[in-house]
Amino acid sequence: MNEHGPPHARTFQVASTQKTFRLLILKNIGVVVALVVIMAWALGVHFLFQGVPKPSIHASETQHDFGDVPPAVVSYTIAIGNEGSSDLTILNIWTSCGCTSAKLTVNDVTSPVFNTDGDAAFDKGWHAIIRPGESAQLEISYDPTVTTNYYSGIRTVFVESDDPSQRVLQVQVRVHEIP
Repeated sequence: MNEHGPPHARTFQVASTQKTFRLLILKNIGVVVALVVIMAWALGVHFLFQGVPKPSIHASETQHDFGDVPPAVVSYTIAIGNEGSSDLTILNIWTSCGCTSAKLTVNDVTSPVFNTDGDAAFDKGWHAIIRPGESAQLEISYDPTVTTNYYSGIRTVFVESDDPSQRVLQVQVRVHEIP
């Protein structure tokens, strides 16, 4: 007998340690294989959806300064385009204040005038389609006569679309009312 016990006990310990080591290696290999499979699947899904046609909304400007605004309606027009590879549907337009309104013209067809009522497009049964590579004209108007107070600050126009990357495009206008 030696200091580690009987010879058959030492053989059992070595065999048990080797078995544990093999199981540990197999588990690690299993984890690595699982990670490789998951990564390959994720990359495959990514590349699979890269080719899916998507609309992409773009504004020629997202900020405009009306400057000093006398007590009269001022308007400014920007282009809203579709830089994507499928039709862009404009679902709704609304503004942050009743003093600001917007309307969209697509292919010579002009929308109703929209302001703070966020459900106006749905109520009016309205939507617009901008084809890939085409654009529409968004006319933004500011009417300082809506209130009796002089206002200086920013108003926002919201354009909701089916662009999966940017559901709501915001266009800000700065005004400074003067007498």
